[in-house]
Amino acid sequence: MIDYICQAAFAPAAGAVASGRIPGATLGIISTDGRSAVHLAGSAA
Repeated sequence: MIDYICQAAFAPAAGAVASGRIPGATLGIISTDGRSAVHLAGSAA
């Protein structure tokens, strides 16, 4: 579930990287129970 949330939250940034508006983006989420997810795109990867 946390991966889905992270992916959905990251979608606008991924679109901006794909279109060349920004060079890279990173998003990390940690839940209160310790689960985590990270998404990277462009030069941030």
